[in-house]
Amino acid sequence: MSGQPITSPDGGPVLVKFAQALGQIGAVVKAHTADAGTYTYAYANLSDTIAEVKRVCFDQGLTVSQNVSVKSTDAGDWVTVATTLYDTETGGWVTWEPLHVKPGADPQKMGSAITYAKRYAITALFCIPTADDDGAQARDSIVSDNEELRAAQARQPRAAKAKQLLQKLSDDDKQTLRDAVQAEFGRPLVLAELDTDETLLVYVELCMS
Repeated sequence: MSGQPITSPDGGPVLVKFAQALGQIGAVVKAHTADAGTYTYAYANLSDTIAEVKRVCFDQGLTVSQNVSVKSTDAGDWVTVATTLYDTETGGWVTWEPLHVKPGADPQKMGSAITYAKRYAITALFCIPTADDDGAQARDSIVSDNEELRAAQARQPRAAKAKQLLQKLSDDDKQTLRDAVQAEFGRPLVLAELDTDETLLVYVELCMS
């Protein structure tokens, strides 16, 4: 997420408490496994991530809320997720610029887009580190390198397909995607990075799904 947060007139203390919460946040265990067909990967789900955020916010007298809406543009509909922190003592609040994700064509894909956007937004905002539960420590470097190689090999056809789909977009849709990537990652969209950056690739895939 990028841009300056929007605050209520009495929102200053919220930012102070938020800074203190950042110092207390812990790693969220990647206790769940997803099967991508040619490979599997561990991830931390939304519930686990929210639980850790609520823990540190509670200690600082804060509550967190994520508002989901659909924004219609000339380039189509976008799911937006805005994250807000409320001070339970003063009522002050701070809202961060919404994260925009292209929704899918059916309810299941829409739900997946919303879940991804909420998890990504809250993880980025709180700078949450993620950690494999006990597998990462037990795995030796050779196995780890092999897994990374397999993941990279599996990513190549996905990246190639994403590039092909991107080239077929209208000029307006291409610009909308570039603007979304710039806003989300703070840098221009570089097609070559789709081959190496899994987070960027997933984001682009969701935007074009």
